[in-house]
Amino acid sequence: MVDDAGYEEIARAILDDETLDGGLVGCVPLSGSLETFPQADGGFAEGSVVARLARLRTDSGKPWVAVVDSGSLFDPMARALEAGGVPTFRSADRALRLFGAFIRRRLDGCG
Repeated sequence: MVDDAGYEEIARAILDDETLDGGLVGCVPLSGSLETFPQADGGFAEGSVVARLARLRTDSGKPWVAVVDSGSLFDPMARALEAGGVPTFRSADRALRLFGAFIRRRLDGCG
């Protein structure tokens, strides 16, 4: 696993690929190499994967979603991503199904 900066770099590279119409960013929050827990004040560090993905949401012109497919211990992470404007799913299956339908509708000119 990469650290927070490497994770952002990879996600940016994928979203910058002109052959892709959107993306799904899956996070393994159990990894010790990522800052996936809030600080004592309840917020996330500026360099955390959460803050980096929220900035990427603002920077990227393509639609993409995040998946935090882990237990309730990571509810704060999922809530912070949502608050940062990142559509966040708690199940990869559900994310793929719904995001796939969204992309298909966009490609068909319906949205």
